[in-house]
Amino acid sequence: MLVVALGYAANPFLYEKLPYKTPQDFAAITVLASAPNVLVVHPSVAAKSVGELIALAKAKPGALVYATSGVGTSGHLAMELFKRMAGVDMVHVPYKGAGASTAAIVAGQVQVLSTALGAAFPQIKSGRLRALAVTGLKRTPVAPEIPTAAESGLPGYVVDGWFAALAPSKTPPRVVERLQTDFTSVYKMPDISERLSAMGFESSEMTPRQTTAFIADEIAKWGKLIREVGIKGE
Repeated sequence: MLVVALGYAANPFLYEKLPYKTPQDFAAITVLASAPNVLVVHPSVAAKSVGELIALAKAKPGALVYATSGVGTSGHLAMELFKRMAGVDMVHVPYKGAGASTAAIVAGQVQVLSTALGAAFPQIKSGRLRALAVTGLKRTPVAPEIPTAAESGLPGYVVDGWFAALAPSKTPPRVVERLQTDFTSVYKMPDISERLSAMGFESSEMTPRQTTAFIADEIAKWGKLIREVGIKGE
């Protein structure tokens, strides 16, 4: 089996050659868990909502700099989608990993970052970063005081980080279905559920068919953005 994240949907468009075919070489089992990103700014930025950030970026095109953990990562794609939907121009600076990009914004080297909530939560709580919005359809129980991007100024903007389990494409359907049932049972265990919730993740009960459709939608969504923006993997 294989556990994949958003990059699985994006990689076919980022790289000219891959040693596998997406999604033909895999059988989708289930989405294990998902969590929204959080859009944060350095406290020096004069914006306390997504709407104010958009207004600031429009007033000063190219003045704001956003960090990511690398070209083609979920944070990079999330920010490019944000720029496209908001009609703003911000400069991208890729770092080597989430730790480095978070450290850069805490130090004030960049102004904006979209990252996993768990990665930024300690800095948000300490006041070293200001959270503008979570990027899911709804607020997260981990930080219910943080509005969604739609509430805060950008309707329709949704970016969820997710993890899905896959098997080889020739795996018998009955085996795939049994695996999905077992995964769901484990994720319903109180201790597992509590640990996921504490990290901002929500478990899923998607069937193999639902997971196949979900991944197809993600491939279409991110493939379209990557082609339009012209992002190339490194």
